[in-house]
Amino acid sequence: MEKICVQSGERFAVSEADVEFYRQFGVPAPSMSVRERLRRRMMHRNFRNLYRRSCSGTGKQIISMYDADAPFPVYDAQYWWSDQWDAQTFGREYDFSRPFFVQYAALKAAVPHMSIMNSKSENCWFSNFAFESKNCYLVFGCVRNEDCLYGHIVWQSEKCMDNLYIYECKWCSNSIDLVGCYDVHYSTECVNCQESYFLHDCQNCQSCFGCTNLRKRSYCLFNEQLTRKAYEKRMAELLPLSTAKVDELNRWLAGEKAGRAVYPPAFASQAEEITGDHLYFCHNLTHCFDVKRSEDASYCFTVYDAVQARDLCFGSGRFSVECMAVLNCEEMLCSHMCTDSHNLAYSEFCYASHDLFGCNGLRRAEYCILNKQYKKDEYHALRRRIIEQMRESGEWGEFFPAGLSPFAYNESVAQEYLPLDNEQVLARSLPWKSSLDYPRHAAALSPAAPPAIDEASPDCVERTYVCAETCKPYKITAAEYDFCRRTGIPLPMLCPDVRHLRRMAMRMPRELWERTCACCGTGFRAAYPPAAPARVLCKECYQRALEAPDTQDGITRQSAP
Repeated sequence: MEKICVQSGERFAVSEADVEFYRQFGVPAPSMSVRERLRRRMMHRNFRNLYRRSCSGTGKQIISMYDADAPFPVYDAQYWWSDQWDAQTFGREYDFSRPFFVQYAALKAAVPHMSIMNSKSENCWFSNFAFESKNCYLVFGCVRNEDCLYGHIVWQSEKCMDNLYIYECKWCSNSIDLVGCYDVHYSTECVNCQESYFLHDCQNCQSCFGCTNLRKRSYCLFNEQLTRKAYEKRMAELLPLSTAKVDELNRWLAGEKAGRAVYPPAFASQAEEITGDHLYFCHNLTHCFDVKRSEDASYCFTVYDAVQARDLCFGSGRFSVECMAVLNCEEMLCSHMCTDSHNLAYSEFCYASHDLFGCNGLRRAEYCILNKQYKKDEYHALRRRIIEQMRESGEWGEFFPAGLSPFAYNESVAQEYLPLDNEQVLARSLPWKSSLDYPRHAAALSPAAPPAIDEASPDCVERTYVCAETCKPYKITAAEYDFCRRTGIPLPMLCPDVRHLRRMAMRMPRELWERTCACCGTGFRAAYPPAAPARVLCKECYQRALEAPDTQDGITRQSAP
């Protein structure tokens, strides 16, 4: 089935398998393209922008993802989880003379919201969207971690710092897309590697430095095999790293990745019948990105343990359509930030509940509509009537409109994954928060951080440093100093926001393009635009290139820096 996106006007396809899935779920086929559906969901999520404001319940000063001008009360997370209030007191009758989204907006404006989304976590008050984590600081999308600093989408990891999209890692830093790594730094696209620096697309490697496209190798320096003794001698000369040396090596690695390195159609492991990128332990996925341990899903982004899902992002669960951040849930429709629940539709911030429709902020609840309690039979009868009304109005099957988001576009995570400039946002009649723009601060008197960790003293944690790019002040934590001392890497010269944005800029967009193998000409779809300098190969040629890394089509290695 081919359709035209009501937002962008572009044509998009809906497969027969998806049409059947939507029919079973009782919703119509999407009215927007995959990109615009994702954009709409992401506008409802603010990961990184934190504010100081007062708690609407206690009056004390708190850290919140909602600014002081939020359209609803905001409670400190501990107070929100307490028994001092009950979201069902905000319940109201459904009015069939008014559209559903209008009524839900009124409920949402009345119910208190949690300042920071922390669930089953300890000492993670400066980390947003933390789940079953402990002692994490400024980690956003923090799932089952311990003692981690500065990251985005860090899952099941320990003692890691400054990473983007890592899974089951320990003592790793300044890296992107690592799986199962230990003590790996300044690296990308690595699986099961240890004690290494500046790697790209290496798997099962140990004690390697400045290498690309290696498999099951040890003691390699710039892809050259050394003896253990020779490698350790060179490492003693290289470590600790200075900021200048890190910058030089990062530029060198970027040149290697754009020149000599080869790329597969998708980075994936133990994944079958897939299209997308960064897919691990998966089966039967279509147009999915950053998905782990999932099957029978389409258009899913940053997902784990998902089965039979369409348009799910930042979540997990079974049988869901158009949801975001639903964790351990089942049979979910157009819902956001719900945990340990099932049979929810158009609900947000609900926990350990079932059979809710249009609810906000409920815990351990059942058979509620607009937060009002009903008997089971009454609930199902009223639900059917509301669905019929929503079908007639065109609301049924559509996620919450962008206008119901409390965040400006550039305040939401949509700006990080689907960036627009101010004029583009205003042309869509969406809000833009000018206070979040990054003007360069006036030069301050505070110094830059020391250029190497052996030049830093423990009292550096008491000082304020200036970001080399924005002149924005930032601090070094004691845990950060200890991490750098252990690993031989320099203290950061940039503030956390700039470091994050630089890592995000290194990832490909979540799109698929038609490509031809740079070796044999076979056609396939891959997550690299045709203009990208990456040398993308079909699966067969990629595997052959890995097996003969020193003779890849006559391409010779660049000189080591």
